[in-house]
Amino acid sequence: MKNLKPPSTDLFPSSLLYESQKILGEQFTKLPHKIQTGYTLVFWNHSGLIRHNTHNRRADSFPMDNVEVSRYFTDPRDFRAINDNGYFLRPKYTRHGAIEGRYVLSRKAEEESAHYEPTKWIIKTIMAFEGRTKLGVTGSKNGFILDSSIKSFIDTWFTKEESEISEHRGMINSRGDSAKEIANQLGGAIHRNLSRVTKRVNISALIKINIESLLVHQEQLNYSQKILNQVGAEALVKGSQEWEELVDKLALIEGAEEVVEVGEDNSMTLGGVKVKNNVSKSLKSLINKGFNEISINERLVEINKLLATVREEGSNTIPIFYEEVRTGRYTAKNATLQGYHRVFAMPRLKAIMSMILMLLIKTYSYNY
Repeated sequence: MKNLKPPSTDLFPSSLLYESQKILGEQFTKLPHKIQTGYTLVFWNHSGLIRHNTHNRRADSFPMDNVEVSRYFTDPRDFRAINDNGYFLRPKYTRHGAIEGRYVLSRKAEEESAHYEPTKWIIKTIMAFEGRTKLGVTGSKNGFILDSSIKSFIDTWFTKEESEISEHRGMINSRGDSAKEIANQLGGAIHRNLSRVTKRVNISALIKINIESLLVHQEQLNYSQKILNQVGAEALVKGSQEWEELVDKLALIEGAEEVVEVGEDNSMTLGGVKVKNNVSKSLKSLINKGFNEISINERLVEINKLLATVREEGSNTIPIFYEEVRTGRYTAKNATLQGYHRVFAMPRLKAIMSMILMLLIKTYSYNY
């Protein structure tokens, strides 16, 4: 019997797809479903830039190569036609006749087809280049930005309350499978197809998120951003009066005692100041890294995506799936938690990896 193709774990919010349909109208809804979900994946994965998805040659752009484009749109040539060059749509037929509202895409004129101008929703900023190395030909990925109108409606969608977004919610893949359905098909969070370990050895796809701590840190970051704007600086000088006042204010936001000098004990020293033990790890991390515009913006992007996922799922959990690679490691497939700041991601990922290792050891011991 032929093996069934495993479900895609490229997830996006269902409500973002419906929001795109509502805002972009017929030009979006007439496109084949796979193209609609492809655009939604790009909107979701690249609406905010962090270290994980910033182009190495242009800080305002995200990289996207043909492999990623093919995952989203199937054929990169279709994506280029729709987005950049212009395309054709003709009615989709069955033996019973045309299907209302369904169209077939083509890159050249066909019978009954109509021409459409390119969408220009994603703008290319950098062409990939090639250069020879000892290992062959390598090159940078193409760079892109979202059109300003696209970025605007996505930013608005992020700020909406649960009651304001579409009733069609949940993290889904392009086929419409929910995270729960995908986990049932895979037997858990791990898509394992390379090792000999039985697929029954797996872990849960759902990870609990501390929403309260995220909201507190979001408030701290927004306040820090406000102070930077007030002083007109991209960063605060460590140890300056503004810096010290901001640290104390952020500690008060989370209900901790203010940051103070505590004598000779330097076990909690962070950048020249000593903090009380009850200050959160996220605040300690922010103090240690320093207050600069780029780092604050990155953290806000990360928190917004986590909170949007929680809103979409209707619970304090987010789905994470892992793919087995030939080196024997497991990498997060659908979420960019591995590219997130350590304070948000690493404790949970370390715990998950430890669980996987224990399961593998038990399995190998049992089989042996």
